[in-house]
Amino acid sequence: MNRLSAVLLVLALVSCAVPDGPGPSPGANWLTEERTFEDNTVRIERVTYRSTGGLRIVGQVCRTTILGRRPVMVVNHGGFEGLGADWNGGLCKTLAQAGFVVIESSYRGEDGSEGAVEFCLGEVDDVLAMLDIALAQPYADRARVTMIGLSHGGCIG
Repeated sequence: MNRLSAVLLVLALVSCAVPDGPGPSPGANWLTEERTFEDNTVRIERVTYRSTGGLRIVGQVCRTTILGRRPVMVVNHGGFEGLGADWNGGLCKTLAQAGFVVIESSYRGEDGSEGAVEFCLGEVDDVLAMLDIALAQPYADRARVTMIGLSHGGCIG
């Protein structure tokens, strides 16, 4: 079994669908977007956005370059050191190559985000704020959303 097949199998076994809610907030947008990688299959952007209390949070969006609305995968990282080696690669890039829009939040207090790590409290707000903005984008299919997380990221999901 190749790496991508293994990743997709794990996702199928451990993922959970995000319930269909009232929809993204009108006018939801990133504060900043910086393209950090692009090839003929994937675009990766470092984004910032506002979370609860007006905190400025840093995150990453990896998405396929296939046109149209694509399924969204929220990946909540483990640990308390931010995205680390996943910037511009890792699972985010692999899933984008498979056709997903992947969003990863650096939680409050990580990777230059404002605030302090709260261990599964405010970080939940950070991820939900990022998801709200992502679902307002023309490349995201709001009807197909999955969230996964391990360790610290598991208690956030």
